Parts: sequence; structure tokens; C-alpha cells
Amino acid sequence: MKKKIIILALIIFAGTIFDGFAEIVYMNDGQIIKGDVLREDDLSITVKTKYQTQNIKKKHIARIMYGDRDLEEVNILKIDGSIIEGYLVDQDNKQVIIRKEKTSKNEIIIKKSDIKQMSSKSIIPLQTGMSFKVGVFNPLSSKGANFQSSLIFLGSIGLNLTFIKNTRIFIEGGFTKLDSDSGVDVYMQVIPITLNLNYNFNISNFYIIPRVGAGLSMIEFNDGLNQPTQGYDFTAIGGVGLEYEIIERTLRFGVFSDFVHLREKNATLNNVMGGVVISYLF
Repeated sequence: MKKKIIILALIIFAGTIFDGFAEIVYMNDGQIIKGDVLREDDLSITVKTKYQTQNIKKKHIARIMYGDRDLEEVNILKIDGSIIEGYLVDQDNKQVIIRKEKTSKNEIIIKKSDIKQMSSKSIIPLQTGMSFKVGVFNPLSSKGANFQSSLIFLGSIGLNLTFIKNTRIFIEGGFTKLDSDSGVDVYMQVIPITLNLNYNFNISNFYIIPRVGAGLSMIEFNDGLNQPTQGYDFTAIGGVGLEYEIIERTLRFGVFSDFVHLREKNATLNNVMGGVVISYLF
């Protein structure tokens, strides 16, 4: 008698385990149904969910994921440099199918030949670039030298930080020559070379770009009385730029405004500069 009871209990337990296959049904309208398949034929399936049992026509079903496997987040870096974030629906040796939103009915098919990298973690591809600036350099506190505003030319080259999203590091060099209204031969030539860090806030096609930097400036000063003197001043820069993306991930054009602090042992010179910038990303 005990043997029969044990066998009956095992049969009931096994039936509980193997009654249907756990799965996720993705409907054409974006609805997601989780449950166990009780029956299936060519036209429909019967699914038992936590709350009810329902019969679903296959013409309303976009996809069935067997084994209770939910959609996983995926990040795809394409050969052209673009990044697509979404949820992995399915894949084979030729293509990958993803959804931007888990419950969206729209699915994106990407050929594997167009994919450079695919990961469940965020992908930040290495991207080098350069920029050129033309602006006005305006001394704020030149004291008795009475330096006038002058054109400044700047160029930089850099790359993004792959471990901090939207952040770039770059080296910038420039040139300006400040003339004085106190004498014909009085001038100061400034060649700043700085290491900078900026962050790109993206709003549609616009980028707001705050930056900070520090370095040295090669200074040549002529007081009009003696031979020109040369030296190196500590240089600190802080400012912000606004750029518009003309060609996606490649070309931007915008404006910038910076505060520039020059310091030597016995003197400091505060300046502001602003102008236009064009940036090219490789």
C-alpha cells in the first residue's frame, strides 16, 4: 500500500514539473504574456498564466521565447561607429533582432556583418578628433602695459575616455600677440599649450561642452626699452562651448567662451577669449 502511495505521489509531482513548457509570448501589439504552454497546433496555442488560461491565435503572435527566457539588454556597436541600445529578441549566424523598448512591437534587424561589437554592458568606442578655433583674446588686467584685444588661433587633438561616457581629453595649442597702446614697440606674445578635459552634454544635434585645462604658456614680452624677455607662465583655462552637429559623429561647428589665467612669480594676467570652433571626429 505504501509503495502505491509513493508511486502515485511521484507521478503527481512529475506531472506538476513537466506539465507544459515555460515560455514568453510576444504579441504583435507589443504585449508580453508569460506562462506555460498547455496545447499547440498550427493555428493557435493555449497558455496558462498566473491568473488565467487563454487561447491565442498564432497570427497575433510575433515571437515565442521558450524556456522562460526574458529579453536581455544589449548594446551594439556598428561598423559605421553608431551605437544601438535595446533588447535582444533573437539572433542567428547572419543577423540580430532587437527591440528599442521591451514592450514595443517594432523590431530592428541588424546584419552581423555590420556589427563590430555586441555586449550587455555599455560600449564606448575610442574616437579621436581635432578642432580649430579663431577668436578674440582680451586681457582684463594688464595694468600699465595697456594691452589691447587681439586675434587668437587655437588647434587641438584628442580622444574620448572609454571608461567615462561623453568625456574627452585633448591637448590644445595656440598663438596670439598683444600690442599695447602705450608704445609702438610694446607687445606680449603668448603661445599657450594646455591639457584639457571636457564633457559633452547632448541635446538633439546640439552639444553643450564645459571644459577645464592647465598647462604652460611661452611668453615673449617687449617693454619697448630693453631686449625682449622670454619665460613660461602657468596657465589655467575654464569655459564652455556650444556646438551643432552638421554631420553625425563627424563634423561640428559652434562657438566658445573661456577664462584664461596666466601666472608667473611676480605677476598675473587674467583674460577672456571667445570665438568660433570647428571640430572633426575620426
